[in-house]
Amino acid sequence: MNKNIVAGFLLLFLLTNVNAKPSDGKQQGQSNYQVIFNFVSDSTGARPMGLFLDSDNSLYGTTIAGGSQSQGIVYKLDANHQFKQLHDFVNPEDGAFPNSALILNADGYLYGTTVFGGSSAKCDFGCGTIYKIDKNGNEQVLHSFDNSDGSAPYAKLTIDKNGMIYGVTSGGGNYGGGTIFQITPQLQLNTLFSFTKNDMGYSPQSALVLGADGEYYGTTLYGDGGNYYGSIFKMDQNNNVSVVHSFTGSEDGSFPNSEPILAKDGSLYGTTNLGGDAKCNSIGCGTVYKLTPSGQKITVYAFQDRSSGIDPSSNLVMDSAGNLYGATNLGGKDSFKTPNGFGVIYKIDVNGNYSVIHEFQGGNDGYDPEGNLVIDSAGNIYGTTFAGGTEDLGTVFEITTTGK
Repeated sequence: MNKNIVAGFLLLFLLTNVNAKPSDGKQQGQSNYQVIFNFVSDSTGARPMGLFLDSDNSLYGTTIAGGSQSQGIVYKLDANHQFKQLHDFVNPEDGAFPNSALILNADGYLYGTTVFGGSSAKCDFGCGTIYKIDKNGNEQVLHSFDNSDGSAPYAKLTIDKNGMIYGVTSGGGNYGGGTIFQITPQLQLNTLFSFTKNDMGYSPQSALVLGADGEYYGTTLYGDGGNYYGSIFKMDQNNNVSVVHSFTGSEDGSFPNSEPILAKDGSLYGTTNLGGDAKCNSIGCGTVYKLTPSGQKITVYAFQDRSSGIDPSSNLVMDSAGNLYGATNLGGKDSFKTPNGFGVIYKIDVNGNYSVIHEFQGGNDGYDPEGNLVIDSAGNIYGTTFAGGTEDLGTVFEITTTGK
C-alpha cells in the first residue's frame, strides 16, 4: 500500500489527537482470535501483506520484506499451518517487494505483481512486474513494466471466466497517473486506459472488481481535476472509463484504497482511509461505503473515534448471512508505542450495527493489520498483521466469529 500522502494526514491525526479518549457504548462482538503463524527471520519473510485462500484451506501469501535479499518472498501455509517458502525474490529482474495478494488461474498457476524490480531501467528501482508461480514454487516473470505501460502495480490482479487478466498500475502510462491493463491468455499485455492527473482521478491502488452489470469497477487513491480525495470509476466492455463518484474529503470519505467487493444484490462495498465523521478530527477517521446498482453512493458507517478504529485500509469480506468484516490500521488499545492504538477487526451486521470483534494489543497478537482479509465457507476469517508477533515481523491470524 502506498502511504506517502495518506500517511501525512495520519501523522496530523497523531499530533492533534494524542489525548483522545475511547467513546462509550461500543459493543465488543464475540470472536475467537488466534495467531497461526509468526514471521521470525529472513527465511520466513517479514511484513506480510496479501493472502489467497485455496480450496484445500491452504493459504498462499506474500511479504514485502525478508528473504535473502530483503526483497520479499512468496509462501504457503497448509491447512495444518505448516510454513513453506515457495519463492525468494533475489534478482531485481525477477521483481521486488510483492505487495498484493495472489490469484489462482484455471491453468493452476498463481499470479501476482511486484511493486518494483523488473528489467526496465526507466524507474529507479525497476517499474514492477507481473509473475506467475506454481504451487511448487516455480516462478516466471510474465511482464516487466517500463513506465510507458505503467509502473508500481500495488493491486491484486483480477481474472474473468475467459482467462483474461485485468489489473492496474499506480503510476506511469501516457500521463503518469497510472493505467488499467489486460493480459490475454496468450500472455500479451495490452494497456487499456491511462489516467491523467486532471480528470478521472489517478493512482489506482486497489484491484478491479466485476460488477453485476458486467462492467469493471475500481478506485483511484487521489481525485479528479476538481477534487483531490479519490474516486470510484467503472470501465465498460469497450474499455471506456467514467467516474461514478468523486469523494469530497468530508462526510462521504477520502482516499479509497481497498478493493471493492460485490454483494449478492449487486451492490459494491468498500472503504476510505479517511474522511467521514468530522468529530473524529478535521479529516475524519475513515468510512465504509456502499455503491448501489443504480450508482448511488451511501455511507454505511463513519468511524467515530479511536475505540471504533482509524484508517480502515483493508478490504471488506462478507459472510453467508451478509455481515461485513474489516480491519483498521490504527485505533483500539493505546500504549507508549502509539497513542492511537494498534488496530481492530470490526463487524457491521446486516442491520448496520457496528462492533469491534478484536482489539490488537500490540504484542504477540500482532498489530497494524493492513493486508487483505479472506473468509472461508464456514465464516472463518484470515488476515495478516504488518508488525507484532514473537519477533515483531508480523503474523498470520485466524478469527472465528460467532452469531453469524
